Amino acid sequence: SDWSSDVCSSDLHLRDESRAHSRVLCEVHATSDLDEAAIQLLQEPSETGDAGRDATGSFRDPDLLGHRYVGPYLAWGRGTQLVAVDAEGVAGYLLSADDTATFEAWAEETWWPPLRARHPRTEDDTPDGALIRELHAPERSDTALLADFPAHLHIDLLPRVRGTGTGRRLVERLLAELAARGGRGVHLGVDATNPNRSEEHTSE
Repeated sequence: SDWSSDVCSSDLHLRDESRAHSRVLCEVHATSDLDEAAIQLLQEPSETGDAGRDATGSFRDPDLLGHRYVGPYLAWGRGTQLVAVDAEGVAGYLLSADDTATFEAWAEETWWPPLRARHPRTEDDTPDGALIRELHAPERSDTALLADFPAHLHIDLLPRVRGTGTGRRLVERLLAELAARGGRGVHLGVDATNPNRSEEHTSE
């Protein structure tokens, strides 16, 4: 994938949006507050699993997306991991690591090996095949970027809560908690093919 990187300091002030979206539609919780069923739902393919587009029914193995993008953060068990919940259930999440280099080293040693054993490398030209190749060769963060922005975040919202301020609330909570832990800066990797990247990461 073609990735770009957005960076922000831990004292970032997000743009103040119209009060039209001031009504609270979602509650924000730490993932540790969720029950097992909600955690399972969080890790399943969703309406955003294909670079922000609907991935429902696209994968033969429904666990692959969760193993790749959600599971490592929940297993890591450190820092700020948040989920947005509305009346219909889980509506989005923000996952993060304060020290990206340490997180990536931990994942390489602990998280990826069992998944690689379960999913041998393949050249299969399917959504499953593409994710399996990522399990075997996950992208590593640029060390120059990490010097100033050692933390990173991953955010995903369902269409029903985009434009409601939910994304902004998730990011603001992360920034506050990161600053309290002495964090210097955080970066966000954005898939350039995601049609919702501007809305999801800046306007909410």
